[in-house]
Amino acid sequence: MKRFLKWVKKSLEQRAAKLVLSMKDFFELDEQSYIDVLLRREDMANFIGVATESFIRKLGQFQKRGWIRTKGKKIKILDQEALLRISSGFS
Repeated sequence: MKRFLKWVKKSLEQRAAKLVLSMKDFFELDEQSYIDVLLRREDMANFIGVATESFIRKLGQFQKRGWIRTKGKKIKILDQEALLRISSGFS
């Protein structure tokens, strides 16, 4: 069971990291280097197929690790390399 839960967590982490990186590539950055798109967390979670609450918790973990910063609905990437490692399956 622990192995399964670890896989599920990693999968969510990979998908969340990939989404944030994709948003940076797809949208412009504003004057403060935040991704210039206002999407609801619910929409982002639905896009990667996870519960909204799980996605919000994952963003909070990314922020605690210093990989991103959030300001309202906006996201700023602080450590792109860490997100790339996670999205590629390396931790």
